[in-house]
Formats: sequence, structure tokens, C-alpha cells
Amino acid sequence: MVKSHISKTTENRSFDILKTITTNELEHRTFTFRKLPLCLKIDNNKYIIGRYKLLNTTLGWQVTSDQVDLVFGDLNNAMYYCICMLTNNEENAKILASLDARLQFLTSDIGRYKTRIVNAHKAKDGWKLDLYAARYKETKATIEAVANELLKIVKLTKYYELRDFNHETNRHRNKSALQ
Repeated sequence: MVKSHISKTTENRSFDILKTITTNELEHRTFTFRKLPLCLKIDNNKYIIGRYKLLNTTLGWQVTSDQVDLVFGDLNNAMYYCICMLTNNEENAKILASLDARLQFLTSDIGRYKTRIVNAHKAKDGWKLDLYAARYKETKATIEAVANELLKIVKLTKYYELRDFNHETNRHRNKSALQ
């Protein structure tokens, strides 16, 4: 009963965490207490991961910081981008950002092809129907390939070594630190 009461009161609060936690305090909390990035969920549309802020806009998930202003189609891709940047894996972060942008572009193409197929079917134009059906199938295959590449990058990001742990076996690497 107490737990549900606490969750209801915290859900009803509307405060801006960016005003209550200063940037210096956020950097201090992120890098002095632990090596894992500080992740805060403000509400369903706002997150803070390390020095990056994620905001759900009409265009997608906007990632902002001092040097970055990107828009991602998926929250998970945006979060993994932030983790890549915080762990100094800029190459994988750039690949993740470009694959997500390509996936958004291909998804919008699929919508256009569906509309054009319906219009060609209504107009009984066999040539346009075949053309857009072929483009639709090709784009679907490309989306599947891009999604698989994104999944590979996400799986790599999950296994970055933080806090001297090997996450694959979940054992501490430095045995002398345990004794």
C-alpha cells in the first residue's frame, strides 16, 4: 500500500529535473561516483543519460548536448547512441546514427509505396502497380538488412566493459579487487 502511494505521488509531480540538477552537479554525479552513465527517466518523453538529454518530439527522439543535436526514430537507438558516446566509441555511435537515419528514410519510402500501390490499383494501371510493388519488396528487404545491422551494433553496445566487469560471464575481471 505504501509503495503504490509513493508511486502515485511521484507520478503526479511535474518538475523539471534540468532546473533542479545543475550541469556541474550532473557531471560530478556521472563521473565521480561510478563509471556507468547516470540515467534518469524524467517522464515518458524525457530522459537524461550522462551529459545527453533525450526528448520525444514530433520528429522522433531528439538527442542534445553541447556538441550533438540528432534525431532518432527509436528510443533504444538514441539511448545506445548516448552509451556509445559516453564510452568513447564514436565510430559505433556514428554507425548507429546513420543506420537509424537510413531506417527512418526507408520506412517513409514504404509508406509512399503503399499509397502509390493503392492508387495504381484504383486506376487499374498494371505497369505502375508492378513498378511500385517491386520497389516495395526491395525496400522491405533493405529495411530488414538495416535492422539487422542496427541489432548488431546494439548487441555490441550491451557488452562494453564498464566497472571492470565482463558482462558476458558476469564475473569480475580483477580477482585481487574482490579479496
